[in-house]
Amino acid sequence: MDGVRHVTPSGARRDFSSSNRRLRFDRESTARLLVSASFHNHIRTVKFLLDRGVGINRRYRMLSGLSFTPIAAAAHNGHVDLVRWLVSQGADLHAQSSMPFAVACRNGHLGVVQLILSHHNLYNPLELGRGLVNAARHGQVEILEVLASQDPAVLQSGIDAEDVEDALPKAFLCSRIPSVIGPLLRIAHVFPSYQQLLDSCMGAAAQTGNVWLVESLLQYGARPSAPPSFDRGALCIAVKHGHVLVVRLLLAQGRVSDEELGRALLNALTPDKIDRVDIAQALLSAGANEVLLRNPMDFLFVAIAQSEAPMVACLWQAGARWVYARADDEGPAATAARFGRVATLDTLRTLGCDLRAHDEQALRSAVQAGRCDSVQYLLEHGADLRARDSEAVRQAVLQADPPMLELLLRFGADPGMIAPALAQSRPR
Repeated sequence: MDGVRHVTPSGARRDFSSSNRRLRFDRESTARLLVSASFHNHIRTVKFLLDRGVGINRRYRMLSGLSFTPIAAAAHNGHVDLVRWLVSQGADLHAQSSMPFAVACRNGHLGVVQLILSHHNLYNPLELGRGLVNAARHGQVEILEVLASQDPAVLQSGIDAEDVEDALPKAFLCSRIPSVIGPLLRIAHVFPSYQQLLDSCMGAAAQTGNVWLVESLLQYGARPSAPPSFDRGALCIAVKHGHVLVVRLLLAQGRVSDEELGRALLNALTPDKIDRVDIAQALLSAGANEVLLRNPMDFLFVAIAQSEAPMVACLWQAGARWVYARADDEGPAATAARFGRVATLDTLRTLGCDLRAHDEQALRSAVQAGRCDSVQYLLEHGADLRARDSEAVRQAVLQADPPMLELLLRFGADPGMIAPALAQSRPR
């Protein structure tokens, strides 16, 4: 076999013509071998390659796309003895792109984390923040406990408030949140912005509807009402997402301002598929009723224009009434008619609202908006086309809307006004 060279599957070339049978590797092959050996804890292979001059900080990109140095590969799989030996041989814990500490935190390798923390003068402090986020995301409670036990100066050297703010919401998504929240908040407590972080955390908890987590955060000092620097607090967020149990819990704290109650009540009127009548009733019982009665028209208008009939009934029963500045002001019936809220029109009539009192504009508003369903309801319940509501007929003639003209004609509008406009609006 003298003079014959064979290529091994690993990429190394074995030269059989040499008496000592030395292995000759190219640069990429040696990096792959060293990282692979570290990954699988083959300590003898690692020592063999390093003894023959392979760089201890050589980096190789795996098929997954991740780039590892030998120590990062060993940390990834929790090989404590190999990590310790590599550190003793001068492996670089400070390389940002290898991140042995961060990967050990993500995979929950407590021994590796403790070993790297003990070499505080060697590792990259910025990895503390990455490790914190990884541990929080994957629910690694033991790792978080170790981080929380570190000296505040050590934590602040590598973790900033943005890391904590990033880690907290990720922790809410993991299944071990009851165990994770304690050490996370102890870490957050070393920062001056702790209260702000806590309030952000409370907002995220309110959004998920996690009652237990909201209770825990309240015990740590989170505020149910929005602080001055926030647009919305936990209460408004819980209302918007329809979490009635969280809303009741926050209201029970008794520390919600009138301003926040007003914002929360407006959020309860948001137009979507979530039924918030129970939430609105809880808010009204907790003091929002006084806010409602100060500006009843604002809330009624939003409810009529955006919400379903049960919400309008809730506000009406709480005492909200339309206040007319002038006799010809648009009232609740005209508003409902203009937005095509037939169910709301029926609810208002059931609640005793005279659809025609102060609402001469109701029929005209519905005609102007092209709401045939609202026009038909009003005509079926007493609107008079031949008297004061004849302005609606003139409006329909001006708009030349055939379905609307035919509807008005069917309910007794003056044929002399309707017929010419109807004939002109039809295609020739």
